[in-house]
Amino acid sequence: MAGDRAGRRGFTLIELLVVVGIIAILAALVLPNYTKLKDKAKEAESKSSIHNIQLSLERFAVDNQGEYPPYLIGGDNTALVMHLGEKQRQTVDFIEIPESHTSDPLIRAGYLDCYASNPFVRNPQAVQRLQADVGDPLRSSAPDGQEFGTRFGAQSNLIGQTLCEARYIFWQYHDQETDERINEPTWANIQYKFYDIWGGTQRRRAHLPGSFMYKVIGEIVAQTDSSENREKVKVDGKDAFVPKSNLDEATYPVSLTNYVLSTWGGYRTKGLDLLGEEPLVLFSFANTRRVCPAESQFIYDPFTGRYELAPARTIDKFMLLGVPSWTRGVNRSHVGPLWGSPYGPSNHQEEQLTVGNANGFRDGLIMVLTAGENSAMSPQ
Repeated sequence: MAGDRAGRRGFTLIELLVVVGIIAILAALVLPNYTKLKDKAKEAESKSSIHNIQLSLERFAVDNQGEYPPYLIGGDNTALVMHLGEKQRQTVDFIEIPESHTSDPLIRAGYLDCYASNPFVRNPQAVQRLQADVGDPLRSSAPDGQEFGTRFGAQSNLIGQTLCEARYIFWQYHDQETDERINEPTWANIQYKFYDIWGGTQRRRAHLPGSFMYKVIGEIVAQTDSSENREKVKVDGKDAFVPKSNLDEATYPVSLTNYVLSTWGGYRTKGLDLLGEEPLVLFSFANTRRVCPAESQFIYDPFTGRYELAPARTIDKFMLLGVPSWTRGVNRSHVGPLWGSPYGPSNHQEEQLTVGNANGFRDGLIMVLTAGENSAMSPQ
């Protein structure tokens, strides 16, 4: 027996360290790939979700003479309400808001029952804290969320729209009892700073993976005004004049015939560079000026045989009028450049704006869909 024990020996310390080192190396090689595969699977689910939103948008346009919704919210028409019951025990009530009284146009019109689940959300409380930090009223703990629906659903696990829409801040519904049209806030103008996420040497800006952005545009018509109500700016080395009334007032398209729909990828995904500073829509117009001749300038009229004062002349000077397109992702209280626009200036005369507004900083977006298009723009 003693000889058998002597013939068997354990591993030496060096052998154990070598085995542990090999396991650590294999783990270092496998785990990042496993994490990337998990993120890719979640991003594929997010892409599928915005494809479903696109189908609902196209159905909406078919029923509304080719026009798309002015804004989207996301989430659903439910909320959770906390109550203190007997013996200070907390109870939770699940409430359902009528579709006709929901802020989101697709839910209100019946094109969606609710938005898809967000595969990236593991901690709904973190989403609720994010909403509270930016002052978003469309959450379960806020009265407006309990009245108009919640951006990320009652349990904060659904996808929601997180690019500020500063133009369409009210929607109307018909009150059956009073037979009146009532204006209610959309809360689409809440500013989540989910643009320029990978900003050069700066730290990566926080965002909510799996959330989406939607921005609608259409033809913009310029209205000239008096010269004293214009501010001169430089555009590509040329002088352009911006009406002061447009500097901080929304420019509304005459029709809503196009949109950009996209979704944010995981925390490690740099994605597309889509969002940049809002461009001006430029219009060429004639600035007519009346020129009066000097008093000593006379011309001879052979029919009357007299000299008469020369008539006044008008001169047309063609100038550029710049109108902010208000496709920005920041709201009216923002100070500084008008960031967060997915539209850039177009090189084609028949188009005012074009999709894509790169500024050198990646935005973390992984797919871009536009009106009526089956193809999508994706990062390389």
